[in-house]
Amino acid sequence: MTEDAVRIAYLISDRDIRNGGVALQNAIVRWDSNTSKYKAMMTDFGQCVFRNATHEWRRQQQAQDEKGAMERYMQGRLEKIGRKGYYVYTRSEKYVKLDEEFQDGEDNE
Repeated sequence: MTEDAVRIAYLISDRDIRNGGVALQNAIVRWDSNTSKYKAMMTDFGQCVFRNATHEWRRQQQAQDEKGAMERYMQGRLEKIGRKGYYVYTRSEKYVKLDEEFQDGEDNE
């Protein structure tokens, strides 16, 4: 289920949509009879912002990192229940590149 939640956050972000409401509270879990597994689904898209062609939008996306937000949250929750190391957050290549572009708050274009 953790992977499902992270995958959903990644798919949204990868389509140039920022979702300021990425949180476990905005996901539901349901039984999928086709796969015989529980699946996570996102439910709240009220804080979504669609991409525009500005440099500022990329900066805001770098700060938002929806996938990372979900991963860090899930990692922390798993650690609280004694599952440290079960899921380890690593920043995606997309956001590493954005970090490089906006390192130290400076534009590098």
